[in-house]
Amino acid sequence: MFAVVLLAASLSACRTGEKKMELARLVPHQVSGWSAQGDDELYDRATLFHYINGAAEVYLRYSFQQVLVREFTHPAEPRISLQLFDMGSSEDAYGIFSFEAEGDGVGIGQDSEYAMGLLRFWKGRYMVCVQTHRETPQAKETVFALARAVAGAIEEPGERPAMLDLLPRDGLVRSTVRYFHEPFGLSYHYPVAEGNPFDLGKDTDVLLASYRLQESVARLVLVQYPGEAQALAAFRKLAERYEPLLTHSGLEGEPVQADDAGWVGARSLGRFVVAVFDAPSEADAKRLLDGVSRRISER
Repeated sequence: MFAVVLLAASLSACRTGEKKMELARLVPHQVSGWSAQGDDELYDRATLFHYINGAAEVYLRYSFQQVLVREFTHPAEPRISLQLFDMGSSEDAYGIFSFEAEGDGVGIGQDSEYAMGLLRFWKGRYMVCVQTHRETPQAKETVFALARAVAGAIEEPGERPAMLDLLPRDGLVRSTVRYFHEPFGLSYHYPVAEGNPFDLGKDTDVLLASYRLQESVARLVLVQYPGEAQALAAFRKLAERYEPLLTHSGLEGEPVQADDAGWVGARSLGRFVVAVFDAPSEADAKRLLDGVSRRISER
């Protein structure tokens, strides 16, 4: 038994070392006068809470695999930290980037943003954060140089979630698009009701987006389920919250004015459920629903 335990521990250590090497090869050790300081740190799904306790839950609700952390120091400039997240798939790399995206792109990776010393981007199955602990002109320049070096080392670009093509374009506020799987994402960004009205779980793919309509902001939720039966069951559960949605054919309700916030509408479309909230008019709600319906039918 003791030998078996030792062998298992040895294999685990070997796999950990391989993972660290796989990620480490994507990150330079020196850039613009900054040098790597100390040993790299590697955290996986079991240990991520030791590194980012408050935010670990967000990453674990995607297919996060591990994160490599490397610190860079300079004799006369602030420290720079790099985090290289292996998210398991390009869709989830996009998803974790989108979860907190706010700014305009800066031309690095497949999507990126920079604010207050922090540069974030995703490419392939990776999401990367590079941050200076005090923004100086040289430190900012090096943050960008380091990010470009890592983006260049990631050879294969990734695919965005295919369901992004189902979002209507007119009025879409692109910076608000979020991609996630579980009810945590919806309750964090836009809690439409208590509990889990869409029956979201690890096997669902979800888009949340805002639309600028008539000086108002409407929200659109699009969910893809593993099968049509799950989608229909979820639609019926949602309709219990907005009962009039079931009064028209049971699958495609006319939008209803739920409260002073605006109009609500939802449809069950094969494996998809689409819902619109806070639309300024019935026509606006139907226009968004029709847009998604049309794009799904054209696939």
